[in-house]
Parts: sequence; C-alpha cells; structure tokens
Amino acid sequence: MQRGRRAITLSVPRIRLFLRFTVGVLVVSLSITALLLSVTLFLLRGRSSQPSRNLRNSAGSEEDGFSCNLHVSNSVRFEPSVVRNLTSKSLIIVRSVLLLQPGGLYLKTLFLKKCETNISSMTLQIDFNEILCPMVRHIESDKCPWDWAPGCAWSSFIATARLDSIPNHILASFQLNFNSHAIRLHFEPSHNIENLPFALCTQPLYWYVDWLQLIEFIEIWTSQGINHFFFYFYTVSQLVMDVLQYYDAKGTVTLIPWRSFPVGENENPNKNVYRLAHSLANNDCLWRSRGASFVAFVDLDEYILTTSGVPLIAYIERKAELCPKCGSFTAIHRKMYYSSLRPRNDFRWRDVGFQWLANIRYGLPEANGPHKQIVRPETVSVISTHSTRKSFPGYIDVNLNSSEVILLHASYKWSETSYPPSPNNVTIAPHFFADILPVVNRGYREIGQLLFKNETVRTERMLQMKVAKCISRWRLKKCKSVDVCKAAVASASEIGWVHAESFSTNEEYQVV
Repeated sequence: MQRGRRAITLSVPRIRLFLRFTVGVLVVSLSITALLLSVTLFLLRGRSSQPSRNLRNSAGSEEDGFSCNLHVSNSVRFEPSVVRNLTSKSLIIVRSVLLLQPGGLYLKTLFLKKCETNISSMTLQIDFNEILCPMVRHIESDKCPWDWAPGCAWSSFIATARLDSIPNHILASFQLNFNSHAIRLHFEPSHNIENLPFALCTQPLYWYVDWLQLIEFIEIWTSQGINHFFFYFYTVSQLVMDVLQYYDAKGTVTLIPWRSFPVGENENPNKNVYRLAHSLANNDCLWRSRGASFVAFVDLDEYILTTSGVPLIAYIERKAELCPKCGSFTAIHRKMYYSSLRPRNDFRWRDVGFQWLANIRYGLPEANGPHKQIVRPETVSVISTHSTRKSFPGYIDVNLNSSEVILLHASYKWSETSYPPSPNNVTIAPHFFADILPVVNRGYREIGQLLFKNETVRTERMLQMKVAKCISRWRLKKCKSVDVCKAAVASASEIGWVHAESFSTNEEYQVV
C-alpha cells in the first residue's frame, strides 16, 4: 500500500506540468481565435461602410431591393395628422411584416393598387438615415391586369426589401414614401403557430352558407394530417360562423376577418378587384403558417388524396425526404362527382351520413386545369392562386404523380351531375372515403349535438345557387367582384349574415 501511495505522490509534479502545458495551449488557441475574429469583424465593418448597393450586388438577389442613393434630408417627412382620401393613384397597404428568411432579414408589404399607377417613386426610409427602393412584384403574373381577369383595375402586389441591419426601434422605424406622401408602416405580430406538421390556407369566404360542406371539408382534411386551418372570411352565415368558432375553440382553426377595402369619392376597389384580392390573403397566410412543415392552399370544394389510401401527410413527408430541394408540390386537377345528391333545404340532421361520398367518381387528369399547391413555407417567397410565383434560390417546384395523388374538385357546376361524361373518362373509387367516412360522421355528430337545437336543420340551397348564378356573370365584365352581388344577397336577411367588419382587429388598412 505504501509503495502505491509513494508512486502517486511522485506523479503529482508531472500531472501539474501536464496541466500547465494544456492550459498554455488553450490560451494560445483562444488568443489566435480572438485575433481572427477581430480581423473578420474589422473586414465586415469595412464592407458595411461601403455603399449599400455594392454590398447588395455582391451578396443579394433580385428581390432584395436596393439602395436608392437618396439623401434623407431630401425625403418626404411623415405627417401623422393627415388622413388620405383614396384616389386612383393611391396604394392600399394591407399588411407589413419583418421576416427572417434565407438571405437575411426582410421587410415585406402586401398592397393593392391600380395597374396603371406608377410606383417608381416608392421608397422605404429606415431609422431616418437610410432609404431603400423595394422590389415590387405583381402577385398573379408578369402582366397587370391579370390575363384571367383583365377587367379588374385594382390588383395585388408585394414589395420586398432586405435590411442590412436591425433597426433601432422596429415599431417606429419604417416610413413608406410615395408620390410626395409618407406613412409610418404598421407592424403586427407574425402570429406564427410553431411546430405544425401540416397546415391549410383557404381563400376569403364571401356570401358563404354551406355549413355542411364546411364540416365535411375540415374533417376530411384532418384525416389527411392537417392539424391547423386558416380561414379568411368576408361574409358568412351565422351557422357557418358557429361551426368555425366551434373548431376555433378546439384550437384547430384560426379565423381572420377579411374586411372591405377603403373607398374614395370616385374610387371603390371592392367593385374592381378579383375575389376580394384573394392573392393578398394567400400570401398573408403563407406568412402566418411559417411554423408549419407543409401548407396546402385549396378551396372548400377540393381534396387532395393518395390513391393508395396513405394519409397525405405521410406521402408528402416521404417526397420531401427524397427530394430536399423540392419546395412546392403541385396536385393535378380532376373533376369529382358525388354518388348521390347532398341534402337540400330542410332535413333531419341525424339522418345525414355523408352517403354522397361513398362510391364517388372522378375524371381524367387535366394538364391545364386549376391545380393547387402544397408547399414548404420556408422555401416560398410569393405564392399565386394556382402555382408558386417565386421560390427562394435552390428550391424547385414539382408536379405530383397523378397516378399516386389526385386533386378532387367537387364544384357545384358538375359534382351532382346525374350523367357525367363518357364512362370511359370516369373512374369509380369506392375506397377513397371508405376509411374517412366514420371520422367525418363522428365529427359531424359532435357538432350537431352542440349546435343544433332542433331535429330539423336547413341548407340554403336556393340561396347558394342564386349567389353562384350572380357571380358567374363576372365574365361579362371580366372581373369577379363579389361586391357586385351584394344587393342580390342582402335580401336574404333571415340568414343572419356575419360580416368581417363586425370583428375588432388591430390590422388596419393604410392608404398612401
């Protein structure tokens, strides 16, 4: 034992020497690291002292915006007391956000303007000491007006600028200058809901009364892996709102009021914009859903299903794993036909079993049809109605194999047709909703027991057809404006319309 102790005692000086050597090496390493860091910071400071244009040209992309090379002293001064009247030259700012995206910190602004309005004078002033010219993009296409709706004078745009530094006071640091006027941009929280595997965005609901379709839609998509829905609404029936608020209380729905746009003495954008500027709502939803892994952009009469019966979320996750550069997945359009008529007018709610979903039929894939998207939100910069308008560098859009995944579109125009096209062009699919029907029925009955005070309920089929007929005339004016049908629908006072304007919100439109 003593020999052992003596051996340990003799080794202590060596251990101390080794420790001193190790500490010395660490000190030298840290000193070298600190020196390299100092040099790097010095070089970065040197680069940041160069004109912003040079910095952006070396590291930016086409949508970063650029330094306008204007002196702040010559810029427009903000006038907080002035209330602007809407004119044909105005911009309507719908929402502004700061987003940390690939490439840096970006300021993005969604706005409405007339196609003819020249926006070359638009600038963004930051911290009263820097002026940027944002990159402005028409959301739907390279042309304005949009080819699909050439009669719409007002259209949707997005302005983007990359910031080289974080402003000192974010909520009071951004001034938008335009046509010798200036406003201080309002910013609202990003509203991100984190850790969502699969979210869904809808376009604004207007004169919408089909509460039964709404339940069907939410329950079917939930069975495919959707765990959060973003619903934008303009005008809906009271019963539709009751259903939406039921799901909102469960935490699966976020309700966003989509209010009418400001009007002027001689200007009313609501009568001259396509479907309430739904493109702005789509991109607003893209921002709100940034906490999701995947986001589907569809209408309430559309379903995307796998032909194998595998839940859509599992299929998309696998596709993304096999293709890391795939940012957007396009589902090819097919017409869907119910196997029987849906309930009309008055009926006993307990008698409903969604029988029309059994043995549904669907048509051939339509290469030029109205396709819909599932996207990874962190890869998409701008989204349009039927495609990704702009992806971030390094990401691509792909079409999903139409033999593996189909977009079923149950439009009122054909979904209840007794005699669809040639049988050779239609496939009967008894298995599509076989496993989903019990889920849909269970959700429906839970809602029925809570909301329906009477055994008999009603679907406003006649009103639905009236609204559809009114809106279908949009091609005469070449602009699908929902405001045109306001007078035709307002007479149905028994519906108890719920308007977006009746909901308080901090997100006010700004006019400049």
